[in-house]
Amino acid sequence: MSLLTEIQEDIIKELFNRGVGKAAKIISEMLSSQIVLSVPKLNQGSLNELATELIDKKTIGIKQKFEGEYQGDAMILYDHGSCLEVISSLLGYDELPQEFGNFERETLSEFGNIILSSCLCEFEKALECKFLTSAPKVISGNFPDDFIFSKNNNEEFMLLNMIFSLSNSLSLGRISLFINRDDIKDIAPKLDKYFERIISS
Repeated sequence: MSLLTEIQEDIIKELFNRGVGKAAKIISEMLSSQIVLSVPKLNQGSLNELATELIDKKTIGIKQKFEGEYQGDAMILYDHGSCLEVISSLLGYDELPQEFGNFERETLSEFGNIILSSCLCEFEKALECKFLTSAPKVISGNFPDDFIFSKNNNEEFMLLNMIFSLSNSLSLGRISLFINRDDIKDIAPKLDKYFERIISS
């Protein structure tokens, strides 16, 4: 059962879409190619349930924790091939790299930081709060086992999820934002206040 009204869900998806959209403009310039974004999806459920919405194989991801009035995890998840494409485009390689060195991992981390920071910034402005974020961490492994951020896989979360692709239809990865279910209850009234500010302006 959703803890948000339909209007609240629309608002939170729009904030997510706006943040990713701003980042996409920067990324388009970095990759010299237009970024295409899917319609944002919002789901609520346990980690195990939500994992089926994401990549269920060997994955390379960028994870950034955020804390403060609300807490959760922001992630970008790639399959191995898509991640190599991103690295190759960012660094101007003529051929796809066979493995990741420290330089490639740092580049991927900074790439993720641009996207994730843009997303969180939109929520900070709308919810009138401030997040403390960890340094982006590059993780390689199987999702969700190697990406666990909860000791209890049955713990309830809200998942915001978007696919981003290049204009040539190459799917690069998924941008995902996990928020603890307990925090969703606190976010709801702030979404209402934001909506009131919008319609009264």
